[in-house]
Amino acid sequence: MPQGGYRSGRRRSMRKRNYRPMVERNRRAGKEKEERAKQMIDSLLKAGEKICIADLTELCGVSRSFFYKNETVRRILTEARQLQQDLVPSPKREAKRRQAMPSRALFEKDCEIARLEKENAVLKKKLEKSDLKLLKKL
Repeated sequence: MPQGGYRSGRRRSMRKRNYRPMVERNRRAGKEKEERAKQMIDSLLKAGEKICIADLTELCGVSRSFFYKNETVRRILTEARQLQQDLVPSPKREAKRRQAMPSRALFEKDCEIARLEKENAVLKKKLEKSDLKLLKKL
């Protein structure tokens, strides 16, 4: 076996590697991605468009996992979706509301009909009483 125990015969460098620049570069890149994601989420909110991760990955140029793993972006995304849900009803919610409207309108009309029928019966009784009074006077 060659000197130093390595098969290739190369000696291991005694110098420690400095990873700080690489770590700092990765940290800056992560912050830039985070800022791009925040800006895109804000712009989608202002435009009134639906916020979905598939669109954000294309617009920001980051992976889907970035939106799930980065806690700051995930929190902002959740808040934006909640805000959007409060402002703009989802298509399913809107469909349920529309479907409920006719039944609600029918219920209200049925209530109105019942009220009018009662009122009509009361008025008929009053009319009969007034007719009887007129007949008695004659």
